[in-house]
Amino acid sequence: MGSKFYTSSARLFNDFINSLNLVDVPLGGPRFIWSDKWGSKFSKLDRFSVIEGFLEFFPHLSAMVLDKNIPDHRPILLLEHRVDYGLTPFRIFHSWFDMEGFDDIVRETWATSVVELELTNPWIIFKKKLQFLKSKLREWNSKHLDMAASKRKNLQDLVESIDIRLMEDEGSATLREQRVSLLKEISDLDHLAQVDLAQKAKIQWGIEGDENSKIFHGMLNRKRRQTAIRGLMIDGMWVDNPGTVKKGFHDYFQSLFQKSSSWRPLTDGALFSSLSQMQVDYLQSPFSSDEIKRVVWDCGSTKAPGP
Repeated sequence: MGSKFYTSSARLFNDFINSLNLVDVPLGGPRFIWSDKWGSKFSKLDRFSVIEGFLEFFPHLSAMVLDKNIPDHRPILLLEHRVDYGLTPFRIFHSWFDMEGFDDIVRETWATSVVELELTNPWIIFKKKLQFLKSKLREWNSKHLDMAASKRKNLQDLVESIDIRLMEDEGSATLREQRVSLLKEISDLDHLAQVDLAQKAKIQWGIEGDENSKIFHGMLNRKRRQTAIRGLMIDGMWVDNPGTVKKGFHDYFQSLFQKSSSWRPLTDGALFSSLSQMQVDYLQSPFSSDEIKRVVWDCGSTKAPGP
């Protein structure tokens, strides 16, 4: 900043880095390392560049820009610093939203008072309510799984009994319709189970990785290291304590949203694409039988929702 940038020199330097497969260790603290005595020019002179294999053994490696000990230069320190922001406080399965009774159990549990009278901190009350909701959902899910397994067995027994009657030429149109309805209920139960398995498989996929795509996971890990939040500059000081970092983000966005809305951009005079009356009528028209049949037929039970 404040100096002339030479594109050719930067290209040669980048080619040198790429030829050796080096990556920069992210720097924490001030953006620049060196400045002139007038404070008109700033540069990032020093850096740590390592091979990616080194970062696989030290995934929490970072560099810290220290305070100035000499007038125009800031030293940098290489260290392995792991920041733990805690576990995810709440986890949920996507299939729960399709289960009957999920909305009711959430409303009833959230409306129940589970905190002590002496608690006045709203964050502690919110945490207690989430913990209570989590325990209730665990009980509800366990009961629902048992009921689903029992219901599926009963449905399968009914289908088998209907098949026996059909094979003995005792079937009727009503009996065949009943068989189709039972198979539909079994398919719905299997679909909910498949949704859970797909979600678990994606979680396991992210944890274990894929041995056949090492390059992809290397790029993913590099991006994760580059975007990881290792600390914040608060009032000119670098802080890396998880609690202080969280509070810094909270205070920043709280002050941002409390400001006047006069700075927000306006859309006066902007031209937006709009639908014609024919397109509006087409979107509001009822579905035809052929459209419904085509959509249902395309939703096969053997399609894979993920990798």
